[in-house]
Amino acid sequence: MVFYSEEYKKFLEESYVNRKLSLYENFCKFFSFLPIPVPQGTAERLSNETEFLHLRLSPKEIFSSAITSPALIVIIALVLFIFKIIDGTLLFSFAMLGGILFYFFFYYTKYLSFYHRTKATSEMLQAILYMSISLQVRPNLENAVSYAAENLTGPLGLDFKKGVWELFSKKKLSGIEVLDDLSKKWKVESSEFVNALEMLKGSLINPKEKESNLSKAIEVMIEGTRGRMETYAHKMKSPLTLINTFGVTLPLMVMILFPVLFLIAPELGKPAFLAIIYDLILFLIVYILIFQNLFVRPYSYHQPETGNISGLKKWRKFSLIVALASGIVCSSVFTYILFSETVLVFLEKQFFASLGLIFSLSLPFIIFNFLMNLKMSKMNKVIIQIEEDLPTALSILSFNLKFGKPIEKSISDSIEKMKELKIKEFFQEILDRIKFGSTLQIALFDKKDGLIWKYPSRVLKMTMGIISEVSKESSVYLAKSLENVSKYLRDAATLDLKTKDILSDTMYDVQMQSLVVAPLTSGIVVGLTVLILAIFSFFQGSFAQMNEFFQNYGSAGSFMQGGFFFIINFTEIIPAPYFQLIVGIYLIELTYLLSYFYNGIMYGEDEASKKYNTFKMFTIIMLFYVFVVLLMYFGTKSVINFEEIGKLAG
Repeated sequence: MVFYSEEYKKFLEESYVNRKLSLYENFCKFFSFLPIPVPQGTAERLSNETEFLHLRLSPKEIFSSAITSPALIVIIALVLFIFKIIDGTLLFSFAMLGGILFYFFFYYTKYLSFYHRTKATSEMLQAILYMSISLQVRPNLENAVSYAAENLTGPLGLDFKKGVWELFSKKKLSGIEVLDDLSKKWKVESSEFVNALEMLKGSLINPKEKESNLSKAIEVMIEGTRGRMETYAHKMKSPLTLINTFGVTLPLMVMILFPVLFLIAPELGKPAFLAIIYDLILFLIVYILIFQNLFVRPYSYHQPETGNISGLKKWRKFSLIVALASGIVCSSVFTYILFSETVLVFLEKQFFASLGLIFSLSLPFIIFNFLMNLKMSKMNKVIIQIEEDLPTALSILSFNLKFGKPIEKSISDSIEKMKELKIKEFFQEILDRIKFGSTLQIALFDKKDGLIWKYPSRVLKMTMGIISEVSKESSVYLAKSLENVSKYLRDAATLDLKTKDILSDTMYDVQMQSLVVAPLTSGIVVGLTVLILAIFSFFQGSFAQMNEFFQNYGSAGSFMQGGFFFIINFTEIIPAPYFQLIVGIYLIELTYLLSYFYNGIMYGEDEASKKYNTFKMFTIIMLFYVFVVLLMYFGTKSVINFEEIGKLAG
């Protein structure tokens, strides 16, 4: 698009000025109905963060919603307590939930700004690349800024779009003012970005050093980005360990104490209380830990946009319907079996029904991700291979362009040298379309039939956009541009591999915790608890006889009876199916969070690989969990004859 054109203005209005409100922005506006005054220090922090994040919210809206939404939960719980619908234990748990939600919403913008900073540093190298390429073709800073704004899609892209919109609205008079604002905003976060921007401005002031300054700007960014990404990767080791410990190991270890705690403090064994603590509060704590730390994930090289594959939206709806229908049908069957009669402390049929219900609840995750991966995996492999081949292909194409050949001839000559590269097919399709009368722009970016939609990838889209734009000006300029892009892609791939190598040990721990420790510990805890509850249920007759025995000894017996049944309370023990449901639901939540965490670190923008890994993790974890629980139960049952014990107890 041409800067200052009506088409470009429309693009800015859609992507910046009138862009849709985010889920968080809608949430704040909905829950900010109370006029709560904001402390001055908090107002300053929130104001800075909203400006930094381009949020269309006021500090009052954020502060009010952070207080109002948790307060509503606590007020509702208090009303239920007053009317004796819930007891003090549940009131306390709801108060804890409200406090955690307040913390999350109050500091949400702070942690979101961490994400924006990291995401922006990943875009800075691309921004310098786009601007330097634009300046090679047209020595106009406003066009360079608008070219970067058009192609950047993340947080830094919003900064550029804001700057261009201010040029349109006459709030700024030149591109230099836009770059000065960018330098001011990012000078603490990235000194190399500020230095690179100065070099770009210098290329216009001193035309003789134009080529040198543009090349140096890219080199400065590459070196700075390499060091920054390595630092980010090293810094992530401690948060990953923290999440492993407090999100997985510690909660599951505490579960081992539950069978004993239920006997000594039966109020802790109330199903509703345990469900709120583990399935809501603990889930939120682990999510907040991940939210605070996942968003410092360094740059991801592979960026396939498999979500844009033709027909995927219909397939997603179909997959979602099949997954939900399967989960609902199976869950309904097991729910009916479980609740068709009064739930007892232990009844084998009810216990197995609760186990089936847990697997049914995980079924939608398994089926949906399996079906989505089935549709996306083939194309995803092709795109990843093309992205890996791209730097080599660009070097070959750049070499041919140096001789002043037209782009069509250069592509034709380059194809012969690409040999077995997968990207050869992509360039051959470009050439075939050009031979049948298409321009390069139409062959690549036609809204209905452009090749870029057939091979959806941000990296490929960026590169082809550069080839399409610069080829209109000069083969020599394009050759230099492709040299820079090729170097950029090689360095980005190296950074990605180095990041994964640094994180490999810690991520191996996360995977082991997910696939082995979590289901194994959960299964053992449930198995042990069920064993104890089963024995207690068979000994109910003996407990009644023991109660009568104490009563025969008058006041002394009553004292002994009170002490015994105070320390060990057999009358208010949580039913085994309820306990299994609580632990199973937490395991499902934990599996989702750990897969989300692992996928974000290891796969970045690769949605198809995320889908496959989520399917794999849910399937392995849930089958392993069910296997461990059944092994514990039937293994114990083969040694201890519950029926005979029941007869003796009776």
